Amino acid sequence: MPNGRGERVLMRTQNNALDPLKLLLSYPDEDRAGNIMAGEHRTPRPGIGEKPMKMLEAKGLDHFIDVCAAIYDGQLTADQLAALKIRDQRSAVGGARPKRTYRLDHKLVLAKPRDTFDHYDLPSFEHACMTFAASKGMQIAGTALHRREKGNTLPVERFDRERSQQQKKFRRIPMLSGLTLLDAEWHGRANKGWIYAALADEFYRRGAPEADRQELYRRKAYNALVGNSDDHPRNHAVIWQDGAWRLSPLYDVLPVLGEGPAQALAMEVGIRGPC
Repeated sequence: MPNGRGERVLMRTQNNALDPLKLLLSYPDEDRAGNIMAGEHRTPRPGIGEKPMKMLEAKGLDHFIDVCAAIYDGQLTADQLAALKIRDQRSAVGGARPKRTYRLDHKLVLAKPRDTFDHYDLPSFEHACMTFAASKGMQIAGTALHRREKGNTLPVERFDRERSQQQKKFRRIPMLSGLTLLDAEWHGRANKGWIYAALADEFYRRGAPEADRQELYRRKAYNALVGNSDDHPRNHAVIWQDGAWRLSPLYDVLPVLGEGPAQALAMEVGIRGPC
């Protein structure tokens, strides 16, 4: 389901006329993370996933950045709605910050531009956190820093897509979020069941190797070190690789800066609860 900014975007563009079912159906299936699709028919409509992705360097990124600020005001003009093209936003309707999938060379990247209302250059901070984690031996989703007049944008390589050399298209790689693995709830936010040890147990049940559980422990410590309190179960995942479930690359690591250092992680780390 769309959440955070994505839900707000859909509500604004549809005049707040979306009940939960309509909200689910408004989520564009072409580029969801994971394998679930939602629609009014048993089979996907023709052409889903066949539309070429825009290149990151194209002017479309600037148009996307321009229209993001208007979402908060609710003052969307007809031109802005046309530029936003909400049904073409793909994965942009997930999470709290603006993001959109683009093509960069032979890869798909999730472009995360600096938001108009950011007090800090968050793309640069996230890039620093990710590259530092990589320097310490952790497996990360590849990042870069894309500098433009409109502000910095962080491209994050999508690890849930793989380019087919024969068809020259991108195919889905099966993926399960930590929230799904834990069979936990998202709304209500009592953190019930959001436990690192329980997540490690789910890795074991699905045959992930010991190395993945050790990597999860390092990520837990790293999140505490950098003050990333956004380590909720949706920001952990496993992907299907070579006939087995494996821990996905690290993603969405960003310190909480607005109100000082984070006081606790979202996930519980032991018998005393959150760190």
